[in-house]
Amino acid sequence: QVGVVSWERGCARPNKPGVYARISSFEGWIKDLICSDEEHHTEYKPDFCSDGDSNPSPEHARPPKPAPTDNGDSEDSNSSVQLHLEMTYDEFPDEVSWEIIQNGQVVASGKGNSDEVEDTVSYTYDVDEGYTEFHLKDSAEDGICCSHGYGGYKLSVEVNGISQKVAESDGEFDSVETTSFTISGSSSDDEATTPLPAQNDSTAQLRLEMTYDEFPEEIRWEIIQNGQIIARGSGNSDEKEETISYRYDVEEGYTEFLVEDFADDGICCSHGYGVYELYVDFDDGISRRVAESDGTFSSVELKTFHV
Repeated sequence: QVGVVSWERGCARPNKPGVYARISSFEGWIKDLICSDEEHHTEYKPDFCSDGDSNPSPEHARPPKPAPTDNGDSEDSNSSVQLHLEMTYDEFPDEVSWEIIQNGQVVASGKGNSDEVEDTVSYTYDVDEGYTEFHLKDSAEDGICCSHGYGGYKLSVEVNGISQKVAESDGEFDSVETTSFTISGSSSDDEATTPLPAQNDSTAQLRLEMTYDEFPEEIRWEIIQNGQIIARGSGNSDEKEETISYRYDVEEGYTEFLVEDFADDGICCSHGYGVYELYVDFDDGISRRVAESDGTFSSVELKTFHV
């Protein structure tokens, strides 16, 4: 648990911020109070209590190593390698969570814990070869560096006993950071580390048709190519339940569209019926839809496609 509500009006309403107490700031006091409590007797105590008579339980374990997702596209999709994440946390590791995405599907996920303050922790996942995205989120929207410590992370792939770094970050972002790279079974550094490139220098126009719910100011999005954010946008409070068109010049190639709702209730259907569609408009007048959504997500939705 990150925080406890002190007071607020409604939940995540515009111009009515809630006031929270940051639980991690009082973690030591809370644990001391729980472990030294003599008024309420119980045979069970949490693992962090040092009392030797406390109820035994298994030691804290890292998130389980998930099995790779078989997308069924080809026989080669079963080829797997190990992806290593080395995460250095800031003072608030419990605010950090991540997802590993392949073929548009989350194949692994994890999060930090409050007892890992400023620690460096290693995680290992079995993943398929191919294009991969690492999606990192900080719930306090201040990244993992440098407001409350100096966090960062590195991602490496182990192929034929050789470890190859495929991505790293200095931890300086706001709420979300997405890093993309290609995993190859080859031991060649070039093949293992090079992000999927745009096919050529040809450009096209990406058109976003966004229909908002009652709270458009809670929405923002990013367009990502080759691991770089090439465009971003957000809604405005005067666009309630309207459909707005946005146009962006993009290169041909693999593209990601990442949309986020700050109230964690998507754009449908708690407060209206929001949706969106993405089209590619070419110079010759041809228009092609590449992605769409019914708006029923929680905090984040990722769409991937080729332009």
